[in-house]
Amino acid sequence: MDRNCNPCIGIELYRQNLSLVRRNDKDENSNEQDVAKAANETVNRLQALGKKVVLVASPPYAGFNIGSCQERRAQGLLSFGAFADCKFTIKEANFASAPELHLLNQLSVAKIGFSDFLCPAGRCETLMAGKLLYIDGAHLTYEGAEYLGQAMHFAELVVSTAR
Repeated sequence: MDRNCNPCIGIELYRQNLSLVRRNDKDENSNEQDVAKAANETVNRLQALGKKVVLVASPPYAGFNIGSCQERRAQGLLSFGAFADCKFTIKEANFASAPELHLLNQLSVAKIGFSDFLCPAGRCETLMAGKLLYIDGAHLTYEGAEYLGQAMHFAELVVSTAR
């Protein structure tokens, strides 16, 4: 965060807990409404400066380590259970990310997400065009992010979504 920015408010969003970080660098306990209000204020300030704002949501959250799962599959090792194919459902992702999704729905800003692209039939892909998309349960690999950027025409999507 820019320490010289008087009106700046930084927001950190965690899946299990929300905290509002103010300019004085003190974490203050807050609730979802405080975080949504601060985020909307930040968006409004940026827009007042003539900036177009687009929020990029996290990729769907798997709840298990996709990288390890795909590594086991690549080595020909057996995988058992619900995630043996290293895929997960959008329902599972939405349940795991419910606090984040609820907060994002309260923000008055244009949003871009990955769910429609990664989970078109309700089951989320973790490997596309031979590219491992996730390094763990929530983060994209460099190669995966690069692939999604190209396949989703991400730059054009941001420009067309910006308000």
